[in-house]
Amino acid sequence: MRKLQIRKLVISDFNYKIVRSNRRTLCIEVREGCVVVRSPYFLPQFVINKFLRERHGWISSKLKSMSQRQRIGDLFLGERVVISYQDLEKVQSGHISLKVLGQTELEKRRAREKFYKKNTIDFVNQFLAKHSEDFNFSEITFKAYRSKWGSCSADNNLNFNLYLSMCPTEVIEYIVVHELCHTRYKNHSRKFYKCVEQYLPDYKKPLDWLRRNRGLI
Repeated sequence: MRKLQIRKLVISDFNYKIVRSNRRTLCIEVREGCVVVRSPYFLPQFVINKFLRERHGWISSKLKSMSQRQRIGDLFLGERVVISYQDLEKVQSGHISLKVLGQTELEKRRAREKFYKKNTIDFVNQFLAKHSEDFNFSEITFKAYRSKWGSCSADNNLNFNLYLSMCPTEVIEYIVVHELCHTRYKNHSRKFYKCVEQYLPDYKKPLDWLRRNRGLI
């Protein structure tokens, strides 16, 4: 079995790393400010360069969002918080303590994800109970999406970002209503926003918050 070949390079205004392996296609990952190109063995460098140039705008946008998220820090219900990892769980103004058995980065990441997911589920269920009577939907899922707070599938499955509880409660409610209205309108037409407005007359305020805080995910 071939070993991974890793090479660090620079293109335009960002650094990137090539990881070659026994795969068939090119792909790009942007995580924690690092750009990784996963490439098949022996694929020519000029092909990789062309691939990067074609996706330069997307890469720059992701790096900018990550930089903004790092400046903002951790939020809970729209308020900036400091998260620490100890042997107990406690939530108070400006500070959240999460219980972990050890101090590895994996344990901390799992504890943080578990905390946000639990609170997201609680708030989403609260607003579904408030608004869902007039809508027909199927399953509800919670995942760590990288570029969206929620979505509605063609089969009316509702999907929510498990980190949605980073947002203020009125924003969480807006996301829930937004996806419920997508069970009727699979677009962002005037009729769709009329549906949103019917349940949330002041919906433009949480929508504005989302637009100003796009870098959170």
